[in-house]
Amino acid sequence: MSYSLLTSRRILSSTFRLKQTPSLLKTLLRVSSAGHSKLNTDLLASVDAVLVSSYCHSEVQIELGLDLIHFLGGLIPMVAESEFVQFLSSLQAGMMLWIIDEDTLLSDDQHRDLVSLCFSSSAKT
Repeated sequence: MSYSLLTSRRILSSTFRLKQTPSLLKTLLRVSSAGHSKLNTDLLASVDAVLVSSYCHSEVQIELGLDLIHFLGGLIPMVAESEFVQFLSSLQAGMMLWIIDEDTLLSDDQHRDLVSLCFSSSAKT
């Protein structure tokens, strides 16, 4: 098992208190993208798992999930074009839950902002 996969699993298993996990993942993503290293799909899988788990009927978790999505939107310009599809694919399960919002957990304004963020941020030129 790779070091990054082990690290990602340890992060999720040892710190899965939702208030801490998004900030920890943000820090790891920031460090990873700052070093212009190859896309870390194991880390993105962990982020996707947090997005899935934060889509629930808790206002705190909804706020944390939206915060993480906004952070990811800020990372999009830093993703190399050659890795862009892989970046989005790695986050597909979590992002689809939020975009579709089948349980209507988001207000109309939150949903509109989310869709706008996702589609305007992902329009790479």
